[in-house]
Amino acid sequence: MSVLHDQVGFLPATKECLASVDFNWRSGAVVGTFKGKVTVDDILSFWDDLMRGGDLPAETKGVLLDFSNAKLSFKASAYLRIVDYFVENISFVRRFKIGVVANTPHNIVVLMLIARENYMYELRPFTTKRACLVWIKG
Repeated sequence: MSVLHDQVGFLPATKECLASVDFNWRSGAVVGTFKGKVTVDDILSFWDDLMRGGDLPAETKGVLLDFSNAKLSFKASAYLRIVDYFVENISFVRRFKIGVVANTPHNIVVLMLIARENYMYELRPFTTKRACLVWIKG
């Protein structure tokens, strides 16, 4: 089953994290919106679902992860699990621009660490969804 099976929908929720997925046709971005406390496992589950789906639109240019209403509920040092996951799945991950929207210092620091750790993938933090979508489209 694909995360985009119904084009818009909610992903399986954990106790404290609610995530939904949509596709922005104008920019060609899969948009994952997270709310509540988000763990590393929540993020990796999103990517697992995205890879398993296999039916992403041909127009897909990027992935936007919106944490503007969420708290990354893990220590900044846990970012290495995400980096390792991206490297292990680089043939899938490198196909997309990865834009991440965050607006708290902790979330921004974590995302900057992920972006700077490895240059095999293209990940960039943003403070607004609109700016992120323009970058993905560009």
